[in-house]
Amino acid sequence: MEHSTCSTNYLQLYICITSVLVIAYIYYV
Repeated sequence: MEHSTCSTNYLQLYICITSVLVIAYIYYV
């Protein structure tokens, strides 16, 4: 099951964190 893009891979982890920050920013604004 691919529930999230979060992974131990640095690129995947970076994408995951960036996505969360973007969503949080959009929700805040």
